[in-house]
Amino acid sequence: MLACLRNVVILTICVAVFVYLVNIWLANKKYIFSEEAIIKIGKKYQEPTVDMKKVIESIHKDFKAMYPDHILPKDDVQFVFFNAGGWLGAIYMMHASLTEFVLVYGTTMDTSGHSGRYWVNRTDIILSGEMLEWKEGEVKSKVHKPGSVVKYAWGEASAVTYKANMWKLSYGRGFIPSALPYVTSSYIFGNHDYLSLYNMFKIHVKSFWQEFVYCITHINELF
Repeated sequence: MLACLRNVVILTICVAVFVYLVNIWLANKKYIFSEEAIIKIGKKYQEPTVDMKKVIESIHKDFKAMYPDHILPKDDVQFVFFNAGGWLGAIYMMHASLTEFVLVYGTTMDTSGHSGRYWVNRTDIILSGEMLEWKEGEVKSKVHKPGSVVKYAWGEASAVTYKANMWKLSYGRGFIPSALPYVTSSYIFGNHDYLSLYNMFKIHVKSFWQEFVYCITHINELF
């Protein structure tokens, strides 16, 4: 009994130290993307009147021009089914690292679920369609239309409904691995869509490798 209690105490201390150190790292590190620049790009393409694929390609080009060393080339990016928190859609991941992600998410049919609760600040810019948000603790939902900026701080969550043909630009900043259980659980324990899971991880690996190569080749600039 005492040995078990000792192990619990040691584990608790280790987790607390880990969280403390990660918090210090996140608070002091230099981030790649500017939230203001991302919002500006999102608002530039709100309420698109042409084919959404062309709009997303234009968004990708804008990001590639602004952050050439950190956005994946077009040939390395694809639409992947994304099922998490009960809702289903498609993501177009342009950047992923341990502390940031940039993607476009959308759906062609109504879908609802949980936004997820993890160690990440998120900023969403609605490009087209409507998003309904029911925040925890509130008794009314809020409707977000094209041009709306929706923000979640670390640990915040809500129930969401994405209306058909809703598309949004999404930026996350924080400890991205904390979202791993939320992102993968439906693939593994629900729909068993291992192909989509593989494609998503393949894109993440390519993006992580791109960031690793950048860090190695620009190591003098990091210190």
